[in-house]
Amino acid sequence: MEKTVPAARRLTGLPWRALLRDKWSTASLVFLLLVILAAVFGPMLSPYEVTGRNMGSAMLPPFSVQEGNFYLFGTDAIGRDMLTRILDGGRVSLSVAVAVAVISGTIGVALGILAGYYRGWVDDVIMRIVDVFMTLPTIFFVLLVLYVVGASTFNLIAVMAVARWMLYCRVVRGLVLSLREQTFVVATQTLGASGLRVMLRHLIPNTLTTILTIGTIDIARVILLESSISFLGLGLQPPSVSWGLLVADGRAYIRNAWWLITVPGLFIFLTALSINMFGLWLRMINDPSHRWRYLRLAPRKERAA
Repeated sequence: MEKTVPAARRLTGLPWRALLRDKWSTASLVFLLLVILAAVFGPMLSPYEVTGRNMGSAMLPPFSVQEGNFYLFGTDAIGRDMLTRILDGGRVSLSVAVAVAVISGTIGVALGILAGYYRGWVDDVIMRIVDVFMTLPTIFFVLLVLYVVGASTFNLIAVMAVARWMLYCRVVRGLVLSLREQTFVVATQTLGASGLRVMLRHLIPNTLTTILTIGTIDIARVILLESSISFLGLGLQPPSVSWGLLVADGRAYIRNAWWLITVPGLFIFLTALSINMFGLWLRMINDPSHRWRYLRLAPRKERAA
């Protein structure tokens, strides 16, 4: 005798089963995990130094071997191993992007919840500030502020965080405006719960999946923004290393050393693409109107004992 596994039981492992069914999303996640692991542990395990110079090994093309040393991505103009610098630059670029996403997300979520929950003049003031920031081109705003306050890692993270909180604020505000009219929120307020308790115990948990999805995609945008700012010379400064700085350093040798700009540029492109694809999967799997796409397989059956 056969019986069908209940739908609730079939949904238990839905996210992971859905991820495995989407080959592109799975490949994106695997690539991101490899990049993160390589960025964290790669510079520690590499036999080459991130800084310094070795003019005898300068401008070696990829897959070069010299004096028993193998250079997978070649060397730069002063003989530094490109693979080691790309791994170290990846650690810096990813760290900056995550820090910006966390700070801007915290600011945006806090203001969005306040605007959506209290409405009235609080909502008006916050949303007018959002409108002002939304009218400013992000890269122009970041460049202008960094030119005034000076280029440094701290200033770069702070300015980019200030320039990117508006998206979180608008999305969270819209969700809170809907949630605050739900029965469970009204019942909690009727029982005498404070506004802070309602926001912390009910509103934030119900917006968390959307916040994580936005944050994931925003990391890719911050990586591109940081690379652009560093390429223009107002971002991270030497001796720091980032993917944007590596592209900037290699542009002077693009005619006779194509790998100096191509390899870091390829890492920027693939990392941003992978984050966007995985973020799209997160949005789809957390949206009930799209989740059915991952449930179209025939239901699994198990035999009764």
